[in-house]
Amino acid sequence: MLHAAGIRRYDWHSNSLFYYRGAAGIRSTRGRGRSQSHLSELSRPPVASTTAALRSGAAFVIVILTIFGGWSGFGLAVGGLLVLAIVRGIAEGDDHARALEDWHVSFRCARCGTIFRIPTP
Repeated sequence: MLHAAGIRRYDWHSNSLFYYRGAAGIRSTRGRGRSQSHLSELSRPPVASTTAALRSGAAFVIVILTIFGGWSGFGLAVGGLLVLAIVRGIAEGDDHARALEDWHVSFRCARCGTIFRIPTP
């Protein structure tokens, strides 16, 4: 719960009038953002290393191999990433399940960040 409570989403909107070199106008800006506290980042659920790697660099690998290899490079990139995801996903499945279970039975203090473990019988 601490992980989700530390995420803030916000929208902003600003209207203004301006005058520049004899011309007047209206300007409108709009934005959207997301911020997260450091404690919230520390208390996020564990993510498998293969998932994190594929999420961060997979599109880059596909684009580069497609540019340099055409359709065969695209097929090689997608096939290689698919094999990597399946093989590594099977290999780290037990470790990730154990880490996720440890995360579920732990408690992080919202004030100091200390992690407490709930004893299991």
